[in-house]
Formats: sequence, C-alpha cells, structure tokens
Amino acid sequence: MELFGWEFVPEPQKAVADCVKSMHFFSKGKTLHGAFLEHDDEYHVINNNPNKPGALPVLPTLCVLDCEETLAKANAIGVKMKE
Repeated sequence: MELFGWEFVPEPQKAVADCVKSMHFFSKGKTLHGAFLEHDDEYHVINNNPNKPGALPVLPTLCVLDCEETLAKANAIGVKMKE
C-alpha cells in the first residue's frame, strides 16, 4: 500500500550544492514534483542554529484532502509518528 502514490527516480542524483550529498527526486502525475536532499553530516541540525546559517532543519510540508483519513492510512502501513 502506498500512502501518497509518489514515484521515485530509482537512483539518487549527484548534488549541485556543496552541503548536499545526493538528491532523491519524486513525482506524482504531472502536477507534483519534488526531491529529498541528503545533507553532509556537518549540516544536520534539529533546530535553527545561528552559528550555522547554511544549515537548516528539515521541515516537510504535505497537503492532503483529509488529515484523519491520511493518518489512518499511514497507521495501516506501519508509519511511526511523533506528536
């Protein structure tokens, strides 16, 4: 079962920025295109750090039609969630 029906490019792409190790592209149909970026360890942060302006915390944003329905699907396929 798929949660969002995303299709991923099978192999990661070479990064174009100094702090990015690899890029993992995905799409869904003709309207949704994006990528997950794998950063080098020194750029991993949990919260904003003013001493490292190039390091940003991960902040994924997903829009769904029905939050409860999507959470139920996520639970059904074993997704672990934090509150």
